Amino acid sequence: MSNARKVFLSAGVLGALGWLASGALNFKRDNNEMPVEPIAVNLTAELARLVEFSGKVAAAIGVCSAYALRSDSGDRPRQREDLMWLSDALHRLQALGAYIGHGSADQIVHACDGLIATYQGYRAKEPKSQKASECFERHAQRFSVDDGIAIFAAIRSKVLSLVMPVKEAADATEAEPL
Repeated sequence: MSNARKVFLSAGVLGALGWLASGALNFKRDNNEMPVEPIAVNLTAELARLVEFSGKVAAAIGVCSAYALRSDSGDRPRQREDLMWLSDALHRLQALGAYIGHGSADQIVHACDGLIATYQGYRAKEPKSQKASECFERHAQRFSVDDGIAIFAAIRSKVLSLVMPVKEAADATEAEPL
């Protein structure tokens, strides 16, 4: 049996994130899997910040959409790329939503690790990340990639204690590079 644990959230926050968790990765629990003993972790503040962050990214997407373009400016290729990178930042939340809905602590930590690495790549100055980095710099007045990283790190930190013993969790949290 996996190291999955039930993570309970307030019904209101989970309901607010229904769009995030619904159908994510078509995640289904195996009918033969034994139920896991529920463990309470309050992620309300972190999920509220994530909803707010998602809204800010969505607002940036709206600026790049065809509906927002009133004239044929020379920035269309850049806007199309921005649209791709910004939507990429949101669609990657899908797995995290599915794992939170399922209550799988180890998978939540894994999803947060992946999101932190992805978002750090968005701000990297390497040639392979240049276009993503430029996109997020152009939209820095709307939201910060660092805010997203901080949210994922906070979720990871709270859930990590369910996956590993308390001392190891404290050591891992201190060693996290942000």
